[in-house]
Amino acid sequence: MKVGLFTPGEAFEVVAKRRITQLKEPATKIVGLVTEELRNIMVQGLIKVKHAQSLFSSKNPRQFWCWEKLTLAFKYTQNLLQTFEF
Repeated sequence: MKVGLFTPGEAFEVVAKRRITQLKEPATKIVGLVTEELRNIMVQGLIKVKHAQSLFSSKNPRQFWCWEKLTLAFKYTQNLLQTFEF
């Protein structure tokens, strides 16, 4: 009885590694596109928030508190996106 070149487990591993290598580039490209789109959404959101800043006045403490929290959320998200640049 002759033993084949690969055992079934090794054959699967070779095929799986080859497929992972083939999919790595398209997956990285998709992640980059999604990151770029999120960055664009953040920029548009920041523009709208800065425009809306004129609606908030420091006379009303609740509005000012909301404005601060909204600004912090946008800054946090922007920093998070910059952390995951590709």
